[in-house]
Amino acid sequence: MQPSTVQSHRAFMVITLTMAACMIFGLAVGWQWYFKKVKVRERFQEIEKRSAESRAAQDGFANLGSTGAGLSPTLEQPSDNLEDLPGKLNLSQTQPFSPQETPFHITRTVPRATQVEVLPLESAAADLARAEELLDRYFRTEEWEDRVALVWNPTRVRPLMENYYVSQMASDPVRGALVARGRFRVNGMEILHFSFSSTRPLGSMEIACRRMPGSDAWGLDWESYVGYGERSWAQLKSERPTEPILMRVFVRLGDYYNYEFADDQKYLCVRMLSEDGQDLVHAYTERGMELATFLIGELGVGNSAMKGFTVRVAYPPNAQSDSCLWLREIVSTRWLLDAEEMGD
Repeated sequence: MQPSTVQSHRAFMVITLTMAACMIFGLAVGWQWYFKKVKVRERFQEIEKRSAESRAAQDGFANLGSTGAGLSPTLEQPSDNLEDLPGKLNLSQTQPFSPQETPFHITRTVPRATQVEVLPLESAAADLARAEELLDRYFRTEEWEDRVALVWNPTRVRPLMENYYVSQMASDPVRGALVARGRFRVNGMEILHFSFSSTRPLGSMEIACRRMPGSDAWGLDWESYVGYGERSWAQLKSERPTEPILMRVFVRLGDYYNYEFADDQKYLCVRMLSEDGQDLVHAYTERGMELATFLIGELGVGNSAMKGFTVRVAYPPNAQSDSCLWLREIVSTRWLLDAEEMGD
């Protein structure tokens, strides 16, 4: 082999080895950078997921009680599906009732303060399994009469369910994915709280399960789940009742003054949305009254955020409009009611 050929071969090998070393180094650096970016991205996704869960749970809890704002509920990432879990529910049997109005006497116009305690989920695995089985059974049950045995306090709730499904011709809300679960004690009531994504005005739909008296079984708090009111919104607007009617609504302060309530110096306006966000009325109370003071403190002037309230409303005699009525009472700053708020 000629010397020139040997030198050319050596030069070629040096160049080849140098290029190979550069490629290996580049690949090593590139893969290191890639995996670092993946880890950073996964970390941000995890942070965003936890943030979304926390927001969903706290937004949902605002529907159970406005005093829940700022709480840090114990959250557990749910599985993809609510599976059939072991254990059977032994709920109270019920007797048929005719739909009727819930008797009441307004003794105060503003609610009591809500006491909320966050409870750990880790120590309630068996209860959580029973509650999830309950929800799965409820969602798979088509006829409302067959659902009565699955709700909390079925004796009280059966006539309300008949009114809702038969007289009002209403249906259950549409739920999305299960976002988060929490466990709370609200005014002495232990509840398991499930938050689902939803098209409702707050962006979430909440389900509270309550322990059945003297039992390990749980019942679905049906009234807060569907956002039950004593009239459908169509009935409310067409009948214009002058006696107070209980409704569950989303509220915020409003600025619409018209008809009997045109004087904005005399009245305070509250904008009220239906549970599905499709209907709207404006309710009024006189400024300077306890009810108006409470509303301003609870909702805040200039605050556009909505909250879930249980209220009683009534129209003035010979009402000029179906969209303007009196706010007579705030039963609760949440849809979930305790025994005293129910009048039991």
